[in-house]
Amino acid sequence: MQLNGIDIMLVIDISNSMLANDLQPNRLDRTKLELIRMIQRSENDRFGIIVFAGRAIPQLPLTTDKGSALAVVEALSTNDIMRQGTNIEEALQLASRSFSNDGRARALILISDGEAHEGDAAGVAKELAEKKNVIISTIGVGSTSGTTIPEIDNYGKTTGNKVDENGQIVVTKLNENLLQDIAEKGNGTYIHAGSVDFGLGTIYSKLQGLNKTTSYLERFTNYRTLVP
Repeated sequence: MQLNGIDIMLVIDISNSMLANDLQPNRLDRTKLELIRMIQRSENDRFGIIVFAGRAIPQLPLTTDKGSALAVVEALSTNDIMRQGTNIEEALQLASRSFSNDGRARALILISDGEAHEGDAAGVAKELAEKKNVIISTIGVGSTSGTTIPEIDNYGKTTGNKVDENGQIVVTKLNENLLQDIAEKGNGTYIHAGSVDFGLGTIYSKLQGLNKTTSYLERFTNYRTLVP
């Protein structure tokens, strides 16, 4: 049976700023809900997952196992990486090494607020698009005007707002310019996630228009003779 599919690497920001609740219930949890919906509706695509904050970590290699992908997404937490920051460059470099060379169409979806970024993420995106033919789309989460970040204790209770080393309340703002630049250099689409339309469905629908490589799934039926 013929199967058509593309490789989609999901690159997800899990820095503390993703706890801001300018998207409900917060940036990260809303991201998780939308990713779960996308993965559930997919057919024959392979998904991989990379998370990042001040560093990037691979969470799932490219696979057609939707159950594994869903389990990884559901478990995502800002506690998975202690070093804070937004190292998109390292995450994209890691993604570059994760794609196979089997001829399948390739795409990357980056979900982040783009704040406090490090390195030349747009430059890496351009190289990925030109040398490896990867379509890079981005979704910006959060408010451009800024909001506070809840401080949450070990019991999941909000105890106040995060403060910096000087005791000042931290305000997190969406860096749209960076995410737009990455999408432009990556020949993809940028969408600012809204309270109603997150944008992931739109990007996924566009990716379905890529030329898909056909693979084959062979099914075997074994017969055995029953002797009375």
